[in-house]
Amino acid sequence: MYIVENYKHVRPVWQFGLKIDESNKNWKALLFNDFYFRHHSASIQSAITMAMENLEDRECMRKLLNEIGAHHFFYDACEPHLEVFLQSSLGRPRP
Repeated sequence: MYIVENYKHVRPVWQFGLKIDESNKNWKALLFNDFYFRHHSASIQSAITMAMENLEDRECMRKLLNEIGAHHFFYDACEPHLEVFLQSSLGRPRP
């Protein structure tokens, strides 16, 4: 939610982001009930869980990160996108 609220320019990356209409007071509730938003949120949570469970297993982490990278390569995800994600997920201030 943090990303779609604070980085409006990345909304078009996701199907659910294209449907956001801030003129509707209930846009957040509609977003929370959107299938694609819920699926995307669950996928992120799953990836974080897998990473945390395998933090000490270098080979497993290598495979996991390669798989995530290969998937996002086709969407032209790059380092600035990762910075936005890290900022929102870790809550760290921007330098």
